[in-house]
Amino acid sequence: MKRYFEYLQDRNSQGITFIELLIVLVIISFILFIGYSMYFLGLKSYSTGIGRSDAQFEIRKAMQFISKAAQTSYKGTVFLYNTNPNTNGYKYIYVDMVSTSPTYGMLMYDDGVNNPIIKAGIANQVTFTSIAFSAPAQGILRVSLTTAGGKYPNTQNYDISSDIKLLNFTTFNPSGSFPSSNYTVLEIRS
Repeated sequence: MKRYFEYLQDRNSQGITFIELLIVLVIISFILFIGYSMYFLGLKSYSTGIGRSDAQFEIRKAMQFISKAAQTSYKGTVFLYNTNPNTNGYKYIYVDMVSTSPTYGMLMYDDGVNNPIIKAGIANQVTFTSIAFSAPAQGILRVSLTTAGGKYPNTQNYDISSDIKLLNFTTFNPSGSFPSSNYTVLEIRS
């Protein structure tokens, strides 16, 4: 045993061999590779989570705005259209689906007097892909929204649908009929 320790002392005084150096470098490289992989995986997971959070927040914000606007209309008549008639004095809620528009995919509010205002959505990050209004029963407005959020290729789609009780309801259309098909523009006359 004493000879073995003497051998090790003599060997240590000569320094390390090239093979030992290579083994240590391979082990360090492997540890760094694993560390950087974990770092980039965490970064990707974080950015995906932020995209999901933004999309969920924007779709909830849009639904809250639509609910409040429809419920608080003062004894108004709610009209449903597939295009924005843009009549002065009436309020419109719709999703801008003109692909050349800078507000493409944003939930818009048009009071008929001023320029339309973006109420929900984040340009190039969270956009609304569809909106649908219908009336399943008297005094009930059904709203369905679909949003896409996040950055490509981590886009997340979310759907939300809600039935809104209209507090000051008079009628949906001048004829008083219930529109059962889906419309893309909500007009509130007050």
